[in-house]
Parts: sequence; structure tokens; C-alpha cells
Amino acid sequence: MPEAKISANVPESMWVHDVSKSHPDTVFRVVSALPGDDHGVGVVEIEGEGYEDALDDISEHEAIHDSEVLYEQDENRTALVQLKSQKHLILQKASQSGVPMEMPFEIQDGVGEWRLRASHESLSELGSAFDSMGMEYTIEYVRDVEEDACLLTEKQREVVGKAHELGYYDTPREISLSEVANEMDIAKSTCSEILHRAEGKVVSEFLEG
Repeated sequence: MPEAKISANVPESMWVHDVSKSHPDTVFRVVSALPGDDHGVGVVEIEGEGYEDALDDISEHEAIHDSEVLYEQDENRTALVQLKSQKHLILQKASQSGVPMEMPFEIQDGVGEWRLRASHESLSELGSAFDSMGMEYTIEYVRDVEEDACLLTEKQREVVGKAHELGYYDTPREISLSEVANEMDIAKSTCSEILHRAEGKVVSEFLEG
């Protein structure tokens, strides 16, 4: 199955372009999203020194119909916000091309990174869709991977591998979740979600197998 990594400039018409460009050191991590014809609903984790100002900019942006902060963690400089917005262009184009957008994905300083798994034809259609939107993008790689290798995403393999290396799965544990997150330079909540999703996939594969 083909796997691709794409970096792309977010269209200027999208709220995340404006807000992320205003806060270039802040990471916007799209945890889940559901595009619609008139508006879309998404859950976004915001991480970085300026996350509080970014939250204010989101709530005041003209493309945002409604936003609700689900939680804030000052010690980790993170917040999770649910929002309803206009112009989920990237997700809509991906859906029309038959390419599922793997969550979570990150956007920083107006640039998003996506890892995708789809047929070569669908990936080509997505590239054409990006071209039609005037999006500048770079294909970091396209490679064929074995089905078993697709069980975990690259990020999940990276975090699980580091957790295992540091003794997180030892009995008793040699390292805490917070320490794993610090080693990976990610928020504790993000680390927990990545490990939980990866562990769920591994357990499901074992039971089904």
C-alpha cells in the first residue's frame, strides 16, 4: 500500500492560516474533524507559549461560528478546543479525492504536515486538487509499505519505541508518562493519546489474529 508524507501551505482563506501565522511558535494539532457543506466541526489541541493568545484569536476569527475550550493545562502550555468553522477546504478536497486524512496532524506557522495512505491514483487526484486550490506543497516521500507495517503510524511507532526503550513498559515501570512526553518533546496529553491509540491497535490485532 502506498504511504506518502506531504507538507503544504494552508490556504489563506482558512482560519488556521491566520492564527498559526500570528503565533508561529504554537503548534495546532487537529485531533478530529468532520467537514460539512457549509461548515465543519473539529477538535484542535493547541500547544506552545502563546496558546492563550491563540485561543482568543480563534474565538474572534470571522470564520469561526462557535468555539469551546474543553481543557487547559498551564504547566504544559496546552489547550483543547472544539470549534465550528467555515472552509474546511483541505479535508473536503481530500474526501473528494478518496484520500482519508490520518489524525492527528499538525499545522505550524501556516504549514501543515500529513501522512497519507491511499492508492497512487487517489494521491495523484489529491495533488491535482491542491494544485487547483493554488496550494504550494512538497511531497516528502511516497513509498510502498507492507500491510503489517501500517498497523501503527510513524509517530506511534516512534513514541512506543522510545517508551519501550526507556522502560515505560517494564514491571515496575522505569519511567513515567510525563518523562516519556518530555523525552519526545510533546505534551503529556498528546503522549498519552498516541500510546493509547497504538496500544489499542496492537491489542485488537492480537485478539483478532
